[in-house]
Amino acid sequence: MGKLGELLTHPDELLPMASMYMAARRAKQLPQEPGLAFCYDMLNRVSRSFAIVIQQLPAGLRDAVCVFYLVLRALDTVEDDMSLDPALKVPLLRCFHEKSYDRKWKMSCGGGEYVRLMENYPLVTDVFLRLDQRYQSVIADICQKMGAGMAEFVTDSAAESEVATTKDYNLYCHYVAGLVGIGLSHLFASSGLESESFQHTEDGVANEMGLFLQKTNIIRDYLEDITEEPRPRMWWPKDVWGLYADSLEAFRDPAQSTPALHCLNHLVTDALGHVQSCLEYMSRLRQPNVFRFCAIPQIMAIGTLSQCYNNHKVFTGVVKMRRGEVAKVMYRLDDFADVCAAFLNYAEDLKAKVEQAEGDPNQQKTQQLCAKIIASCTQRLEAAGAAKKAEKAAALAAPVPVTARLSMLVMALAYIVYAYRIEAVRAWLEVAPPKNAETLDRVNMLVASIFFLYAVVVMSIVLRNGGGIEVTILRRGAIIQSLRVPDRNGNAADIDGTSPYMGALVGRVANRIAGARFNLDGKEYKLAANNGPNCLHGGKVGFDKVEWSAEHTDEKRGPGVRLAYTSGDGEEGFPGTVQVTVHYVLTHGNELITEMHASTDKATPLNLAQHSYFNLAGHDSGTVLSHQLTIHGDHFTPVDDVSIPLGDITPVSGTPFDFTQPHAVGERIDEVPGPAPGGYDHNYVLFGLGPDAKDKCTGGMASDTPQLAATVLDPQSGRGMHVLTTAPGVQFYSGNFLDGSLRGKGGAVYAKHAGLCLETQGFPDAINQPSFPSVVLRPGEEYRHSIVYRFFNQD
Repeated sequence: MGKLGELLTHPDELLPMASMYMAARRAKQLPQEPGLAFCYDMLNRVSRSFAIVIQQLPAGLRDAVCVFYLVLRALDTVEDDMSLDPALKVPLLRCFHEKSYDRKWKMSCGGGEYVRLMENYPLVTDVFLRLDQRYQSVIADICQKMGAGMAEFVTDSAAESEVATTKDYNLYCHYVAGLVGIGLSHLFASSGLESESFQHTEDGVANEMGLFLQKTNIIRDYLEDITEEPRPRMWWPKDVWGLYADSLEAFRDPAQSTPALHCLNHLVTDALGHVQSCLEYMSRLRQPNVFRFCAIPQIMAIGTLSQCYNNHKVFTGVVKMRRGEVAKVMYRLDDFADVCAAFLNYAEDLKAKVEQAEGDPNQQKTQQLCAKIIASCTQRLEAAGAAKKAEKAAALAAPVPVTARLSMLVMALAYIVYAYRIEAVRAWLEVAPPKNAETLDRVNMLVASIFFLYAVVVMSIVLRNGGGIEVTILRRGAIIQSLRVPDRNGNAADIDGTSPYMGALVGRVANRIAGARFNLDGKEYKLAANNGPNCLHGGKVGFDKVEWSAEHTDEKRGPGVRLAYTSGDGEEGFPGTVQVTVHYVLTHGNELITEMHASTDKATPLNLAQHSYFNLAGHDSGTVLSHQLTIHGDHFTPVDDVSIPLGDITPVSGTPFDFTQPHAVGERIDEVPGPAPGGYDHNYVLFGLGPDAKDKCTGGMASDTPQLAATVLDPQSGRGMHVLTTAPGVQFYSGNFLDGSLRGKGGAVYAKHAGLCLETQGFPDAINQPSFPSVVLRPGEEYRHSIVYRFFNQD
């Protein structure tokens, strides 16, 4: 029944075949320009499936790839024509790259449609010369290298036309296919559709992509090549087939089927060695149509190898994938996960066949390669699944455009005012209230409240991981609005409070600047005094009160959001325009990472801090006095009555400030000296920096990578948190000024000591303290400050 029988026995291929048919029809719709029309018509005639995927490439790159393919097919036609005298063929191969610049050059050689290609080559040349110069350079360079390589394998005698060694086999495949992979990579990079890294693939995975395809073709085309007229040309390496027979021709003898299959399986195994590199290459591609263009031939290659393995029909007929199966590949391929699924399917099929190939000398090696491919594809599919989950989570929390968010918030506020002032509105409009006014007014107030809460939520970003942690971040102030973390029993609670500064990114200068002034490079700068006589956390409108731009990030370590803000020259009295970014990442390892970066065009003090209030029992659970705290700082900076450092760096040993071993927060809190309301609000000097901290810090930081600064544990819930940082100090604040007047999320009352802060930072008032590590950022320097909150549970 032929093709109809195939469709009846594989009904799942009907829709893909129809789709492929329509795509082929679209591919036959030729451009009006004669040169392009000839190129795309020729492409359809010599490779219909390849024409379909090329036609789907973006404009510009599409024409370049089409011409690249035809130039190399023309070169290959010269090499394949065994009737050409080597004395003519070799020089022609070596100078063929020059022919694309000669509008008059053409010749008659080859067979079938390729005769037409060679006789009309000036049409290809015309299109080539109209390509972007970058594309021309890539095509000419690859053609030159390929022609020179092919020439090395052209000989006068049939006996010498054999490939002697596996090294020569790999070299030949490099010349005729590896270079194609490299050239395509350069075209992708030149188009700007793929990364610049694709320009640097000379001996890497791009080459192996080509080798995998070419070796598959060489294996499959045994019969076609050995029956080539006027004389055969064979690319199976002699040091492989010589292990199994005295001649390649012998494999056609049914009596030699066993050694023939062993040799065939040997070469299939060799080809499978390139699969990992092929998968790696395809995982790097980003443009969807470029990805499909590369991935479809690779899937067809491993599918073909699966059919060729241990199949004696390779020596007697044609082995290839059914057209319907090819159509399914083209129809279903969307992303890298689909590639992994296809490779996994064919590798499992191969593995089953290998298990049946008893007595095959390469059986164990082939099994190992199949197992490696299966494991790799399975791992990549699991990673892709995790990435898709993260992508869905990010999509659920995707940023709404600023104008839409602000409009919604304004409307919500207007509705709130209307609903709660409805009597005044009626009086102003001189409208009598309806009979059921009280009920309607209550409904209006309820709906307005819900709308307002929704508008606030829209202003936030939510990050989630597989460990049950959920972080909500606001663009205003780069605030961590909530942080839900599971306890030892898996019950999640919000451990981050909300109030002024709570959860915010504070700056330009966190903590206090004495007298709200400083001198820098001989000039005095006056700041806003918003904490008695001092400047606290950047002034009246610090970074915690401004709107940050935001973009989601998706990295291997987990979902994240990068927020950015530009602080203008003179803002809150500080000099210089400062570009600031903060990157929050929620890792799959249950870490919340905060990475702060900044640069300036004028010297300015800069000391950023993340100001979350933590209560590991839950933000509304009471005090943190029972929390166990360890701080890896054996010195601290004593302060005066208004919390300004005295300039000393003092040991903690023998004082209530000593948390070098775990202590309950409230264990010695009444012994802490200082004015009312009492408690901890002090900067600890970390990592053994001690009195020499200034000399041990670089760029204001103690280290390049985050080090363990503190650990806090709630014994009741089992929740624990390690705090790691690159900063030299951490401000331990025990929530002393919370007095119950502040209402938080869900109406929670925050009484004294309802939360604690562990604010990693440069030292307070460092701009006025010459003995402290500098917090001055200058033009050309980069501020880098990292914090890691690593969550755990203790049984």
